[in-house]
Amino acid sequence: MQLLFFQPIRPLGHGSSGRVYLSYNFRENLIVATKIIPLEKFELGEWKSVDILWKVYKSCPFILDYIRHYPQGSHIILLTEYANMKTLNIFVKQLIQPPIPLQPNIFRAFFKQILVGIKVYHAAGLVHRDIKCDNILLNNPPGSQRVYVKISDFGFSNTVDLLNAQNYFRGTLPYMAPEILEKPIVKLTQKIDIFALGITMIRLLTHKYPLNLTKTDEYRQSIRDRSTAA
Repeated sequence: MQLLFFQPIRPLGHGSSGRVYLSYNFRENLIVATKIIPLEKFELGEWKSVDILWKVYKSCPFILDYIRHYPQGSHIILLTEYANMKTLNIFVKQLIQPPIPLQPNIFRAFFKQILVGIKVYHAAGLVHRDIKCDNILLNNPPGSQRVYVKISDFGFSNTVDLLNAQNYFRGTLPYMAPEILEKPIVKLTQKIDIFALGITMIRLLTHKYPLNLTKTDEYRQSIRDRSTAA
């Protein structure tokens, strides 16, 4: 990483696709988040989405800024803006019981920012496909008393294709819209992001999922049962 003018400071976390470090860019005097992704797990669609957003809107304060990416050996080094207050999960996954509820004015401010961010994302012709609490970061700019949301993780993102049905599904099960699980496969639209935003809202307010199932078939059957009952 030093060859790329970046020095890791400390780990920030890790997931199925790679590890993330807080790093110092000593060429530009900038603190960034650095994600190290094995080549076979790097989603090219993530960077394509960034490129589309940049051409259309340059930047949005409520969407995480992607700086650049480099190949290095068997990995891709992905550099992004550093959001210093973790994710919405700091409100959802509280250790205190009962959990402290999110104040209404804070909830409204956060969700307004999320809606502005997703509006920009959709206006660029993109569908995120993995909106959830884990992928909405929080940032407190140094020297300010403000907190901003940052929609992140474009790994499953793609352009809207109304002509062709998807041939696989992506996302996180509790946040998936019913049409993602339909058989035969259907054409997906940006509505699946709106559904996921609704689940995110419920999760923030209640600390629970409407359907807390872990298996795809169970989730699909539960949705069918509810549709029949309605």
